[in-house]
Amino acid sequence: MTTAGDSITKANIVASMAALSSTYNTGIVWGTHSQPFQTDITGGNASGYSQTLEADISDTNITASTLTTNFRAYATLLSRIRSVRLQKWYQNQDDIRSSLQSDETNITNLKDSYKVDMTGGPVSENIIDASDLDDFVSALSTTINANRTNTVLIEEFYCHSNCHGSCHGSL
Repeated sequence: MTTAGDSITKANIVASMAALSSTYNTGIVWGTHSQPFQTDITGGNASGYSQTLEADISDTNITASTLTTNFRAYATLLSRIRSVRLQKWYQNQDDIRSSLQSDETNITNLKDSYKVDMTGGPVSENIIDASDLDDFVSALSTTINANRTNTVLIEEFYCHSNCHGSCHGSL
């Protein structure tokens, strides 16, 4: 954190981005490296997403536009890391939810379609100080966390093998 009125330095920016990275790139269980879904909905691995902002910014003047664009883009990537509840059901006769076989919830690195677009932050033309940067990163973090903890429910349905004839009318 910084003090109101402090100038923003490259170190402030890199530290703020690193804080987002270390907070939200942790605990990933399901991803392209390990996915239990019938249809793969994963979009990244257990490492999450690295940030390259340090290489993308100079040591000289950094505009609010550069900050917001880079932080929003990275926060949008991080918003794909979400809690997913996977329920696997066996179907018996006409009841597609007759027998729950598996019910797991894990942090999952999802495909792009699960992202949240990030908004808000400093206006491009405004001069911002370090406390404005802290406020912006805090708001992004709140949004990422709200999305991460809003659990996605995925239900998969299987025909139970000993009732196969009954399910499909082949007996």
